Parts: sequence; C-alpha cells; structure tokens
Amino acid sequence: MKSKWLLIGGAGYVGSHIASMFKENNMDFAILDDFSTGIKSRVENQYEFEEGDATDSSTIISVCKRLNISNIINLAAFMQARESVRDPIKYWKNNLGVSLALAEALKSITLDRLVLSSSCSVYGELANATESSDLNPMSPYAYTKVASEQILAQACRENKVEFVALRYFNVIGAGRFPNSEDTKLETLVPSVFRSVQRGESPTIYGGNLPTRDGTCERDFIDVRDLARAHLKVCQSEEVFEESYLNVSTGKTITVFEVVKEIIRISNSMLEPVYEFPKLGDPISVSALPSARLIDLGWVPEFDLKQSIESHWEAATKSSQE
Repeated sequence: MKSKWLLIGGAGYVGSHIASMFKENNMDFAILDDFSTGIKSRVENQYEFEEGDATDSSTIISVCKRLNISNIINLAAFMQARESVRDPIKYWKNNLGVSLALAEALKSITLDRLVLSSSCSVYGELANATESSDLNPMSPYAYTKVASEQILAQACRENKVEFVALRYFNVIGAGRFPNSEDTKLETLVPSVFRSVQRGESPTIYGGNLPTRDGTCERDFIDVRDLARAHLKVCQSEEVFEESYLNVSTGKTITVFEVVKEIIRISNSMLEPVYEFPKLGDPISVSALPSARLIDLGWVPEFDLKQSIESHWEAATKSSQE
C-alpha cells in the first residue's frame, strides 16, 4: 500500500522505531502524539507530526482529512502491566479512549487498513500461543488490549476497513536515533540498567518459579524486528480483512538470563536480589510466530546479546547528551 499512513503514538518507544523503518523504506506517513509518554526529540525535525489528543475523535478526523490519511497504525496506549494493577482506571480511560475515538472516527473518514499494536498478554499464562488460542488476560492492561481488539475489529467490519492486530510481548533493544532506547522505569531492561549504573543490585521478582532457573520466562523481541513486522504488514498488498498475528521469536528467555547479560555488558560484579512476584505477572508466556508474517518474508534477526548491546549503546549516549 503506497498511500499515506498515520502513526498514532508514533513518538513512543515502538512507534519511533516504526517511523524510522518507514522513512528508510520511503513510506509516506505522519505522526499524531500528545507526548504524554512519547518523546518529542524522537520525531522533531525528522518527520511530519501533529500534537494532539487521540482520545478525541474530532482530532483524529481533522488530522486524517487534512493530511489525506488512508491507513492508520494505532500505537497509543499505556503499556505497564504492573502499573495497570495499581491504577486500572488510568489504563481503561486512556487505552479504550483511543480505541473508542478511532471507532467513532471511522464513520467520518475513509480508510483502507487499520493496524493495532496489540500484545501477547491477551493470552495470559500460556506457552506456544497461536492466534487461535483462548484469550486469558491477567492484568487491566491486558484486558484493555482484548477490548481494543474487539472494539476496532467491529468498527472496521462495519466500515469495510481491513483490520490487523499485531500481538507482541516484551520488547527490548534500540536503534541509532536520539532516545531510541526504552525509558520506562517499570520495564525490565531499563530498570536493571539503571540499577547497575548506580552500583545497586538489580531486583528480580520471583526466584522459585517452576521455570528452568526459577525466574519468569518471556518471549523477548527486538524493537527493530517488531518495527520490520509492522512494515511488512503495511507494505503488503494482500487482503487482510480481519487478522490477528503473533510477532514472536518462538523462544523463551528468562528474566535472570536478561539480567545476567546486562551485568556482563556493564562489566559489573553485582548479583541480583529476589523479591516476591508482582501481581499481573504471568510466570511463563511465549507465542509461536505467525505463519502469515513468515510468508510475508519476516523473521526475527536480533538475538538477546545484540538487543542488550544496542540498549546499552543508546542509553549511554543519551546520558551523555
């Protein structure tokens, strides 16, 4: 599809990598972000962007008509499962607010395709999930993703718009543009890096779980691989109608293995300390990669070592600026 895309939430961690990937591949796009969590330096003086509230349907309608938008990627969502347990209303209000505004906007604009950045957290506690697996969300954040899929799928059916939900889990790694690393303090990699940089032992929540080393298992995917998955879907001329695709490596990595890699690259002698697991944290989650994505030519390229090294490089550069 060679028409113009709108990246809602394009100044966020994932969104800015999609923007970078789109630019490299000569995709026509603009960004809509309210910069509540997105970082303006990621997009300023680089891309066409609008500052605005995506929970307001009139904002979406106005931007789409003025910029001749014909496709949308919705990335606008708060993303921390643990925070959502502490403050569920914040998550329902924002995440569903954007989805409802988009659903309302579809009545007044003409779109070809809408892509939702969803999450494998919709599966809950499940190994080797496929797109047909039962949904079992375990946190308010995960519930907002299930609800957003349902709201937008229905709205797209009613307005004859192709709908694609990309379900992915723990995103790590960084690109080479300013502030390309994940900066959210409750996310594993930046929180461990910050502890190590301060000379403090990193905390692992759960050390006696029924996994290979007693810590939680996740399907970690590099943000550059994730951005490329979005690109493949957006470039494809296939008819998607209503599709749900796992963006996954198909391999599990434990929290301890991530922490160990961070300690290695930082040349630290610190040892992690263990605390009780947090509410909303599944013990083990993984998903089988989407066969349809593979058919489009997508496979993950970056391993754990490369992802951690890229974060280290980006975070070190950011701290020096």
